Amino acid sequence: MLHILEAVVPQILPDDPSMHPWYSNYAQNHKTRLAFDLEALNHQFPNPEGVKMLELGALPFILSVGAQKMGYEVVALDRNPDRFSRVLKENQLQTVAFDLALGTLPFEDATFDVLVMNEVLEHLNLNLSKLFKELLRVLRPEGVLMLSTPNLRSAMGFYNFMFRGIAYSCAKDLFEEYAKEETLGHMGHVREYTPREVIGFLKKTGFEVSELRYRGRFSSKILVDRVFPKLKPYFSVTAHKPASF
Repeated sequence: MLHILEAVVPQILPDDPSMHPWYSNYAQNHKTRLAFDLEALNHQFPNPEGVKMLELGALPFILSVGAQKMGYEVVALDRNPDRFSRVLKENQLQTVAFDLALGTLPFEDATFDVLVMNEVLEHLNLNLSKLFKELLRVLRPEGVLMLSTPNLRSAMGFYNFMFRGIAYSCAKDLFEEYAKEETLGHMGHVREYTPREVIGFLKKTGFEVSELRYRGRFSSKILVDRVFPKLKPYFSVTAHKPASF
């Protein structure tokens, strides 16, 4: 799937030139991860025809555009999608401007086959219990939730906590993360989680968790995550809405 993203990434740029460095850095650092996400989507739904997908926190829309080019029916939800208005218009991507903190999602019950929430959870400063109950509502029975987030229990997470006194794996500075609300238009990392926390939360919400995968790699100087996969910097969870829900 990397070839799809190699074609998509150059087509996308924020409307505001001041955001171009952020986008370039994001695309470079997340391109491999996004290819992994597309492969996971294709594994769950090999035939994209008629599959309705909602990506939450979709900006900068690389994954949404890539999935749409593969044939999936994509709806991209973001609090402020107009930051990429040119890209959205050129790709005729269906978008919904919505702040997840507002509560009830603007969709009917059982609308989507798959929800994608990748690298979003750690940015949220809201009532997660209410949000994930909403995700269950808009997901069709036996529909799929694909979620990924930084692994707080990673090698770098351990190092940062024990030797630097900070509880982050991938973020840098608490002030800088919150300042992104003003500089970029979206919140930085509010909190990072361990796999056990996320899986336990999903189960209590009502999801059935079917898969946990550790992924990513630190720099070549840090080899421990290659020996102990659970110490990798990110993890992905696949969960389903029960058929009887």
